[in-house]
Amino acid sequence: MKISAKSRLKRARWLAGFLLSLAVTLIVGLLYFLKAGEQFELRTIDLRFRLRGPLAPSKNVDIIFMDDACIDVLGRWPWRRIYHAMLVTSLIDYKPAAICYDVLFTEPATDFPEDDRMLAKVSADARNTYYPFFFTIADKGGIPQKSAEKISAKIKNMAFSYVPRPSDRLYRAEEMTAPIPQLLSALKGTGFVNAVPDADGVTRRVPLVIECGGKLFPSLAFRVVCDYLGVKANDVSVCPGRHIELKETRYGPVKIPVDEKCQMLVNFAGGIEAFRWHSFIQVLKSYQDIQDGKKPAIALEELGERILFVGLTATGTVDIRPTPFSPTYPLVGVLANTASNIITRDFLSVAPDPVNIFVLLALGIAVGLVAPRLKPVTGALFAFLLLAVYLAGAYYVFIKGLCLTVLYPSIVVILGYGVIVIYKFATEEKEKKWIKNVFQRYVTSQVVDELLSDTDKLALGGKRKELTVLFADIRGFTTMSEGMRPEDVVAMLNEFFTMITDVIFKYKGTLDKFMGDAVMAIYGAPVEQSDHAERAVRTAFEIQQNMKVSYDNAVKKGQKPVSMGIGINTGDVVVGNIGSLQRMEYTVIGDEVNLASRIQGVSSGGQILITDKTYEKVKDVAEVNKLEPVKVKGKANLIRIYEVTGIR
Repeated sequence: MKISAKSRLKRARWLAGFLLSLAVTLIVGLLYFLKAGEQFELRTIDLRFRLRGPLAPSKNVDIIFMDDACIDVLGRWPWRRIYHAMLVTSLIDYKPAAICYDVLFTEPATDFPEDDRMLAKVSADARNTYYPFFFTIADKGGIPQKSAEKISAKIKNMAFSYVPRPSDRLYRAEEMTAPIPQLLSALKGTGFVNAVPDADGVTRRVPLVIECGGKLFPSLAFRVVCDYLGVKANDVSVCPGRHIELKETRYGPVKIPVDEKCQMLVNFAGGIEAFRWHSFIQVLKSYQDIQDGKKPAIALEELGERILFVGLTATGTVDIRPTPFSPTYPLVGVLANTASNIITRDFLSVAPDPVNIFVLLALGIAVGLVAPRLKPVTGALFAFLLLAVYLAGAYYVFIKGLCLTVLYPSIVVILGYGVIVIYKFATEEKEKKWIKNVFQRYVTSQVVDELLSDTDKLALGGKRKELTVLFADIRGFTTMSEGMRPEDVVAMLNEFFTMITDVIFKYKGTLDKFMGDAVMAIYGAPVEQSDHAERAVRTAFEIQQNMKVSYDNAVKKGQKPVSMGIGINTGDVVVGNIGSLQRMEYTVIGDEVNLASRIQGVSSGGQILITDKTYEKVKDVAEVNKLEPVKVKGKANLIRIYEVTGIR
C-alpha cells in the first residue's frame, strides 16, 4: 500500500518524538545510577511519610524519656548513675522484657564510684538490661587487627559469624567504645547505637549490623529484638543488599529488607508521641507511691513483658536529630521504631534498581509513543494524567511497604514531554512559516490562518481529489495592447487582476497562477469545501458583473472596451506541491484541468461556460442555457456545456 507524503511526515515526526523521549529516559537513568539529585528523592520519601500520617506501633514497645521536666527535678545532665539504678529497681518487680538504655556509660563515675557498683548490681539482679556501645566507623574500610583485640569476650559472643566478600559494602569499624567493665559483666545484651544520617542530614535508615574484626555486631535495637523473639546467633543469615533473615523466631521466620550496607529503611510510626511513653520521674514517683500505698500516676504492672527504651528527649541534647516526621526527633525513638518494625514485620523496602529502571523505561516509552501524536494541550493533559497515575501508584505501594523512586520518573515524564513539545514547536513553526510564505500569495489571510491552525487540512504531497477549476481570459487584450505603451499594459492588467483576485478570495478560492492575460483558480483545496463548484460559479458571475461595469465605463469614455471569457470544470485532479527541489508550486494537474482550459477557450467575451459535471453540482443555484455540445482539443467525444446566465 502506498504511503502518502503526509503520512510519512507524520511518521517521521512521531519517530523523532519517540527517540527524543527515549534519549531523555536514558539520560535520567544515568542520573539515577549516579545518584544525582538524591537529596530531592529523599525529600519525596519524607513527603510520603507525612501524607500517610501516623501508624500504630507495636504494643510491646514503650519509651521512658528524660525530658526537660526531669532535668528540672534531678539537675543538669549527666545525672548521677544512682538515679538510673533507681529506675531499674523500680521496674524489676514488674518484669519488663527488656530495659534498654540509649545512653552511653563508657566512663567511670569518678565522683561517685559507688553509683557504678549500685547500677551494675541492680542490672545483674534484673537480668534484662541492655547498655550500648559506640563504633568509630572506618572511612575506607581499612580495619586494624587490634580493633578486634580490644573487644571484650562478652561482646564478641553477641556477634554473628561473618565471611566477608569483596563485593560487600558494609560499614566497618576501626574502634569500639564499650560500657564500663562493671556494666559489661551485669548486662544481658549490648549493641551499637551508631545512626548514620542520609546525605541531607536526615535519619531515615539505621545499620542493623557493622563489621569489626571479621564479625558482625548488631545494633542495640536489633540485639534486643533478637533476644525478645528468641533468635540465636546461628539463626541469623545476612545477605547485604537484600535482607537479613531471622530463621527461627517465636512468630516464625522474618526477613528484614536491607540495602548493601545492611541498613534498614525505618518505617516511622510518626512523631515520638506515636509510642506509648512515660516520664523517667513519673516512673520513680509511681514506684514510691506504690511503696507508700498510694495510687500511682503510672500503673507499672502494665510495663511487664514490654521492651522499654530509655533515652533523652530534652532540648539541646546531642540525641536529637531530624527525621521524616520531625526536625527535632529523639534518637531513642529511632531505636523504638526499629524494634517495632521488626516485631510487627511492618517493613519498608526500597525497590531494587531493576524495578526502578523498568519504571523509567515504561514511562519514557509511554510518553514517546503517545505524546508526539497529540496536540500540545491534549499532550499536556496526557502527561499530567500519566504522572498523576504513577505518583498515586507509588504512594499506594509505599503504604503497602515498597518505596519506588518518584523524582526520576517525574523528570522522565515532564522533561520527555517538554522536549517533544519543543521539537514539535520548532518543526511546526518551520512548516507554518513555509505554508505562510507559499499560500499567502494564493489565498486570503483567513484561509492561511485556517491552514496554520490545522495543518492536517493541507496535503503537503500530491493527492487526488475532486475540485473545481476556473480559467478566465481577457478577450482581445493581445491585439489591443500592441498599440499601448508597456507601462499602460501593465497598469491595465494589474487593475483587472486585482479585481479578479479580490473576487476569488471573497469566495475563498485559491489563486493558482497568472498566465499572461489569463487567470487560473481552484476551489476545494487546500481547505476542504463541499460547495467548491458553487463558489467557482459565483466567483465567475461576479467577475463578469464587474467586467460589464468596466465595459460600459470604457464605452462612455470612448475607449476600446474589453471582455472576459470564463470556463469552469469539476472533476478529479492531482493537487499538491509540484516542481523541483529548487522551486515548487502548489497547483493542480490532470485531464480535468485541461478540460477547464479548453472550455474557457471556446467561450466568448462575457460568457461563463461550465461542463455538465459542474452543472450537476450547481443546478439548484445557477440559471443556465444548455448549449450544443462542442469538440475540444484532446477529447474524442463532444463535451456538453452550459452557459451561466444568472444566480438564484
